[in-house]
Amino acid sequence: MRFLSAAATGVLALAATPAFAVNGTLLTAYGTKAQGMGGASIALPQDAIAAANNPAGMSEVGDRVDVDVQCLQVTSKATFLGNDQEGDIFACLPEAGYNRQITPKLTLGISTFSSGAGFDYDENIFPVPRNDSTGTFFASVAVLPTATYKVTDRL
Repeated sequence: MRFLSAAATGVLALAATPAFAVNGTLLTAYGTKAQGMGGASIALPQDAIAAANNPAGMSEVGDRVDVDVQCLQVTSKATFLGNDQEGDIFACLPEAGYNRQITPKLTLGISTFSSGAGFDYDENIFPVPRNDSTGTFFASVAVLPTATYKVTDRL
């Protein structure tokens, strides 16, 4: 019975396919600490960029200033009018945060985060003269002013 169970588990493991999931133009988390935690920063804020993940987290980080840059290397693939296209784009997204503990229960802060999307194909995919390649890049920066008030130590 153990052999049959192990064999079935092995067959299922080989038959599994990867999941290709994205958050659209948004990152999994904002701030290098939050990104390193895979987005768990919603429940455990680590820096003054916390408002981008969960504004209430600013009540837990104290007085601080944080600045970072997340750089992404993205390969894009598409089929347009029957032609397969591929290209790479490199983008750096700045982030910053400032938090001030006014009283033990009150904080004022500001956080920023960036998001975007882009592609840069090596060949021209549109029939436009004198155009050797096709590409675009979209970026946005959000500014989040934040005021937090702790009703109790746990709320």
